[in-house]
Amino acid sequence: MKSAIRTVLRKLELLQEIRSKYVFAPEEGSQEWVPVMVVCERCGMLAPKIAGEVRPNRISFFNLDEDLVEYRCNACGYRGSVEVSKGRIKLSWRVDWAAKWAIFKVTCEPAGKDHCVKGGAYDMGLEVSQRIFGYRGPIKVPYEWLTLEGKAMKTHKGITFTPAEWLSVAPPEVMRFMILSVDPMRHISFSPL
Repeated sequence: MKSAIRTVLRKLELLQEIRSKYVFAPEEGSQEWVPVMVVCERCGMLAPKIAGEVRPNRISFFNLDEDLVEYRCNACGYRGSVEVSKGRIKLSWRVDWAAKWAIFKVTCEPAGKDHCVKGGAYDMGLEVSQRIFGYRGPIKVPYEWLTLEGKAMKTHKGITFTPAEWLSVAPPEVMRFMILSVDPMRHISFSPL
């Protein structure tokens, strides 16, 4: 990922141009937007939640000749610099997704229907993959959601069901059958417990 982070920083202007076609929130589409976050050396936070809003520790300056980025932590106010090679840096998820496609030579990417809509995260990821990382990108395979007791599963809201929990109910072959025997664009609702 360190090489991908350096590539993103080198091609930041092009990435901002690509991003502006897909994201409409003013702060996310601005020229100041940098899709690189830093884990604070002092408090260990990457993206603290402040007043109900996630505020990632974005970099404020970078020098690729010295392999160095500067940042300010939104949790504790610490200002510091860190070397890209130290691994305390993370790409924002849409850019991270495209970087992983290129790094791992992904050829097929199943993704929820919300990411596969025209102009959605997959389309942006594909353009980032091609124009930033020089990789053609994977074929998309959209799918509907699994719902748990009629509610969409959302990890950030705690509506989840882990593989370990499934194994306490049934063998993995039953889950595999349940998923593979249904049209991917038809949602599956289950109440396993």
